[in-house]
Amino acid sequence: MNIINIGIILIITVSLLMAGCSRVEYFDTKIERVEDNYIEVDCSDEVKNTGDEDIGYVCFVQITNKTIFRNETGEQLSAQDYTRNSNIRVILDNPQYIQKSKESREIVAKEIILIKQ
Repeated sequence: MNIINIGIILIITVSLLMAGCSRVEYFDTKIERVEDNYIEVDCSDEVKNTGDEDIGYVCFVQITNKTIFRNETGEQLSAQDYTRNSNIRVILDNPQYIQKSKESREIVAKEIILIKQ
């Protein structure tokens, strides 16, 4: 096999792998735990190609001084309005791949929207 064929195979393989993964800009979830500077949420649906549907995944959503808290109608809220089992939409500060690795499940929230239950 010459170097051109190897390059083509490599490009095709990487393209196929990337097709199964897409950057997440936001997702809807439920709060598992609330801490001072982060919340833990279920992000099992966002983890792509796990191979085992029985495994649940938790994302650690960092709250910064720039994180916006609001409800669906745009009314401003505070972090204290969010409790365990609240349904929320997390809008990420930067779109990213959410995968099995813990590092990829540590994300920063641009906005956290409280969704009516």
